[in-house]
Amino acid sequence: MRFLLALSFLTCIPVSLKRIMTEEDLGHATRWFPLVGAVIGVILWCVFRISSSVWGAHVAGASTLAMWAALTRGLHLDGLADTFDGLGGGVTKERALEIMKDSRIGTFGAVAIFCLLTLKLAVLSSMGTELSEWIFVAPVLSRWSMVLAVAGFSTARKNGMGRRFKSYCGITEVMFASSLAFVPVVALTGWMGLAVMGGAGLTMWSVGCRISSYLGGLTGDSYGCICEFVELFVLLSGTAVASL
Repeated sequence: MRFLLALSFLTCIPVSLKRIMTEEDLGHATRWFPLVGAVIGVILWCVFRISSSVWGAHVAGASTLAMWAALTRGLHLDGLADTFDGLGGGVTKERALEIMKDSRIGTFGAVAIFCLLTLKLAVLSSMGTELSEWIFVAPVLSRWSMVLAVAGFSTARKNGMGRRFKSYCGITEVMFASSLAFVPVVALTGWMGLAVMGGAGLTMWSVGCRISSYLGGLTGDSYGCICEFVELFVLLSGTAVASL
């Protein structure tokens, strides 16, 4: 049930939850985030391979990116935009958090989304089918990094989505999520995947530290921002390492 909860929260895939989920369920559901990433990865890999064989590299990259955004309902992109708007426009911590709660997108957020999607599109369109395993690995490691961020950083708000995750996400969730991410990543990409996994952890930590130093902790939007940064890192570094 907690896996289904994680699936319903992180994707648009319809699921049926047989009972009311509690805050404890939400926190413990984080251990299943990498498996949700694997579900996303399989779908994206199929879209990429089919599009590549029918229409070619450019359409494959665009269709995969579109499916990526649709599957997640733009949830993490929204977190990226809100985080950049808050850090870019907030003079104080309180003002930054206020901006991040605003549903409207600002200049900083729009530019951040444009740049990130442009880079994703470029790497997806240029990787070729021989490197398509990184399309699977990216959402797995990005969801794993979210678990690390939830457990490793304090929360910026006393009552927010970040606090709901944080309350029941501990070392057990981190270890379980790490094992779920480690096995398929190393099985598919070997030592390269292990190196990229380490780099994904460092990316999570650097982005998390930057946000936390300004806000005094992370928010639900921050987790989405970290997810997007790690996805881009995995796509860029994975394809670069594989070409060596």
